[in-house]
Amino acid sequence: MTTIAISDRPTGALALSDGQQDWSPRQLAALAQLGLDDVPAADLAVFLHQSQRTGLDPFARQIYMIGRWDNRAGRKKYTIQAAIDGLRIVAERHGQYGGQEGPFYCGEDGKWVDVWVSDKPPVAARVGVVRKDWTKTSFAVAKFSEYAATNRDGKLEPMWANKPCVMIAKCAEALALRKAFPHDLSGIYTSDEMAQADSPEQRIVVDQVADEEPPAIDWDAEIRKCGNSRERLLALHSTAPNDAVKAKIVAAANKAGIAKPKTETPPAKPAEPEPETVDAEIVEDEPTTAKGRLDKAIRDNGWDRDKVEDLFIGQHGAELVDATNEKLIDSFREQLFSRSDADLKATAGAKS
Repeated sequence: MTTIAISDRPTGALALSDGQQDWSPRQLAALAQLGLDDVPAADLAVFLHQSQRTGLDPFARQIYMIGRWDNRAGRKKYTIQAAIDGLRIVAERHGQYGGQEGPFYCGEDGKWVDVWVSDKPPVAARVGVVRKDWTKTSFAVAKFSEYAATNRDGKLEPMWANKPCVMIAKCAEALALRKAFPHDLSGIYTSDEMAQADSPEQRIVVDQVADEEPPAIDWDAEIRKCGNSRERLLALHSTAPNDAVKAKIVAAANKAGIAKPKTETPPAKPAEPEPETVDAEIVEDEPTTAKGRLDKAIRDNGWDRDKVEDLFIGQHGAELVDATNEKLIDSFREQLFSRSDADLKATAGAKS
């Protein structure tokens, strides 16, 4: 394994320190802002180990953790991924890294070329990594059919349709880098390599087994997890299946002193009895940011958050959490209203 020089390591208020055994409170708060607020401690420990082992900065999104719902396991399973630039950084730090050859592309004829000029995607891409202590270049081949991400209609996602050579070349490069530096990069995959795992037809769908029921939700436990967080209680309230559960959430909000009281409008006829006063309801403030407006649209319309995030990655080639352009996020939100329910809502029986 490569020994990372002190000068090469990330610095700053959130930087990991030598010999650090666990995430600090400040680091955990930052991870929560990146969407890792409900990750099991064991998975976070593995993430810390991989961040330290590779020397990549999780807060600069050089390395990150992605959770995908597994219906068979009844929970999210987490995968540690890195941007292709993160893998390149690890390779460049290695004393035996000697550069690359390629990428090369081939069609059905199996002939490798430097430039792919056809309008059709290449069948495969090949990239070679040179190590100074090896006599031959180590090549890796990635087939387009094995990595390209598609939607439910079987059509390529925008990035794979518009830039097929770039996408498959990055997959081949990631394969080659792991092959050349297994001690440094084993178990670290890029989002481009995992794109097909996120494609709808590749996901495990519970309703493939007709008599299988979705896992029961312990709503009391979910309410306790929210603690005194108004934002979490709001999100939970929007997913409650019936009035009884909503009433429990409202009671929890009242107890925490974070709900806004509201009284129903009196009836027009004075002869009728006055309506009862509702103890409280959770009233959501109007979002002031593009991400806030997108989150509200997801909750209000019952969209599946993972599907929305997958669509954003497909359109813009980046994680939604990394996006900072307000106009871009608002434009993406407006586009969602023109999509079908099949594109945006969870499959029956799957977790939303």
